[in-house]
Amino acid sequence: MGCYVVAEFLLGSVSRGPSAIAELLAKSFHLKCFKNISKTLAKKHQLWMCHKQLGTLGSRNRNFLYDGDTVCEGDPKTFSEVYPDLFDEFSALVNSAGNDDCGSLLVYFTNSVKIQGFQYNIGCVIVTGYDFSGLPQFSVLKNIFVYVETKFFVLEQLNTIYFEHRMLCYVVNPCNTINIVRFTDLSYPWPLLLHNINGQLCVINFCGHVLLAAS
Repeated sequence: MGCYVVAEFLLGSVSRGPSAIAELLAKSFHLKCFKNISKTLAKKHQLWMCHKQLGTLGSRNRNFLYDGDTVCEGDPKTFSEVYPDLFDEFSALVNSAGNDDCGSLLVYFTNSVKIQGFQYNIGCVIVTGYDFSGLPQFSVLKNIFVYVETKFFVLEQLNTIYFEHRMLCYVVNPCNTINIVRFTDLSYPWPLLLHNINGQLCVINFCGHVLLAAS
């Protein structure tokens, strides 16, 4: 960008005649380092872009390039009434942010959110990690709720039984273990589909194949 601005300035000065060239030389003498104008402009532009990327109050959730997360319509409910068994886990997550009373916290439950270009719907599958043998660990999204602009996922863990080479998918089954995770804590945030093939639950980890091919 800096070189483009300097080139336009030079061409404009030449087209305007000797007086413009003299003015250009005077300005270059005043700056004492005309050859580094493009570098200075580029550096200032990068610093300005970094500042803008911080967004409001230093948050990266919303800036001039990203309008923010999209949360579909839902209902505000008291968390302890919906998930009493997960209350302690949620309290630990909320208390880490400096909140003491979690008993009457209202959270916003929704069926779908769009975060940083990813669309998450109830029923999709998320990779939560990999075991020592390299098999991915999956969880199915059971519910979505928002508290103080933070997106939380209620996940049910899935057992990865084996990899089906003929269909390039992982055969899984639910293990009835439910936990809560913040979206920002996900290491592999891409949403996947859960398929029922011949009575078996299967997940195609297509983003994992892309990463393996790229590496």
